[in-house]
Amino acid sequence: MLLLLLRYRYSTLDRIRRFIGRRIYIPVTLWFLSGIRMAGVYFLVIAAFMVPSETEYVVDWGWMFTLLFIMGAFVDVAIAIALVANLYTHRKHVFSPTQKMLDRLIRWTVQTGLVTSIVAVAVVICFQTMKSNLIWLTIYTCLGEVYSNSFMAILNARNGFQNDDTLYEVSVPAGILFPDASASGDTESKATK
Repeated sequence: MLLLLLRYRYSTLDRIRRFIGRRIYIPVTLWFLSGIRMAGVYFLVIAAFMVPSETEYVVDWGWMFTLLFIMGAFVDVAIAIALVANLYTHRKHVFSPTQKMLDRLIRWTVQTGLVTSIVAVAVVICFQTMKSNLIWLTIYTCLGEVYSNSFMAILNARNGFQNDDTLYEVSVPAGILFPDASASGDTESKATK
């Protein structure tokens, strides 16, 4: 689950790096926060083997859980906001078919980024309000499935974006292409006579 999370997050951060260009500090900061979170999760896994009960574990390391959950939710929200903001700024300077493609990319980014962000924020809220009943652990376990579904949506959407010919269709009235259809028929009939 952790490797899938890292693969999803680093692939989206790589997309931010490609889109943003010169402002490299945004993806580098998010990569750094993701790396710290990964190291913190590994530390918590090791600490879990040393503590005899889960209630003592949550009490002892609750501050670190909170920090890592907030960091993960922040990175998810920041990724979605950075991608949408960058796509929206590019939308102003392009032609209509490209605007339609950017609108689809914005909608797709909001859909995939919003779901992971909502679940990550739900984990933080449940951990802070209901530490004793471990509902936060259930939602945190589902977070891996949400990341995998978002990653699969990214992979599946690539083919749809590449093969979508509806964005490039141009409807031209027949009168523009063939101004006088009867005249072309008359010339053919005159040429045969």
